[in-house]
Amino acid sequence: MEGQELLTLSKAAKLFPGRNGKTVHLKTLCRRIRVGSRGVRLRAINDGGRWFTCADWVRDFLDAQTSNATAGRLHPSAVDEDDDRAAAELLNRWGLES
Repeated sequence: MEGQELLTLSKAAKLFPGRNGKTVHLKTLCRRIRVGSRGVRLRAINDGGRWFTCADWVRDFLDAQTSNATAGRLHPSAVDEDDDRAAAELLNRWGLES
């Protein structure tokens, strides 16, 4: 967290992949903080009734969700695909390039 910029949930929503050109709703992010999804909760801090997170925590959340969703269920042919290129493309699209 040291050196990371805190993001409001409205800014953090732009880091999540949306559907049909829409960003993730703020209520969805609040639910991901309080309850979680697929056994993973989004790290955030609450200051004065407002939630804040950072890009690293969003990245960790998405990585953990992906790992939990695909654990033991990868099709054998998926291993042969160009995973690095696809991952880099998604990170770039989500603004999380490393």
